[in-house]
Amino acid sequence: MLLAFTLAFFAQTSPPALVVTCAVNPSVVAPGGDVAIGATGFSAENRHMSYSFKATSGRVSSTGATTATLHTAADSPATITVTCNVVDDRGAEASQTATVTIQKP
Repeated sequence: MLLAFTLAFFAQTSPPALVVTCAVNPSVVAPGGDVAIGATGFSAENRHMSYSFKATSGRVSSTGATTATLHTAADSPATITVTCNVVDDRGAEASQTATVTIQKP
């Protein structure tokens, strides 16, 4: 007696372990203006998360666990990239960027 069977594996689709969104307000500002930065993280495993922020120009100061302020320089028009980063207590990491435009004075 010959017994035959088929074994099939189906990949489960699961959300990424860690996701972050990054938002700036306003996204267009005069030279020397301040911009609010906000990040929202999601951990599929409900892990504790820490946030950090950086920008390609200007100075960033944290204002809370998930917020910061970008202080732009009184420069000529430019585009600044803001990066929001989240790291969980196991070392998983996610980043997202947002763009700020410095308009002509």
